[in-house]
Amino acid sequence: MLYCQSAPDDHRASAVYALTFARACGHPYPVRTLACLQHGAEHRARSEDPEPTRCERCGESSPLTLARIEDVFEERVVLTISRSALQTSAHSPVTIAYDRAYQAAVERGVLPVTTYRAPVQWSSPTPGRPLLADVLEARVTLAVTQPDQPSYRAG
Repeated sequence: MLYCQSAPDDHRASAVYALTFARACGHPYPVRTLACLQHGAEHRARSEDPEPTRCERCGESSPLTLARIEDVFEERVVLTISRSALQTSAHSPVTIAYDRAYQAAVERGVLPVTTYRAPVQWSSPTPGRPLLADVLEARVTLAVTQPDQPSYRAG
């Protein structure tokens, strides 16, 4: 289940929307937020966050403005990763699994909401001896939106 991430009170309500925000300076705000029905409606009603944030590119401080609301879905991705790739990488196994899952989701035509991270479930094709397997399966659940779906656009 995807959970609402609407600050300041993240809670365990089911998320149904992905919210995209914009900055006054025109630079994109890179983080999309998951929201439940109640918080989605609240963001739509006020459409501007009262707390200003500083742009990473130009340094301008301004409130974030709601730019888009999209329906969000769960996408389950199963990846096969070699043990040697996990052991020799500078990245953690979870980071590798998520990077590959994001890439697979984009290739399927959906857009991952990168702020959502569920635990990765690892398994082995060698039942009872997972530590000896040369290849592991990573089951990753992503929050995604579909780029061609109708959405609410502010403005």
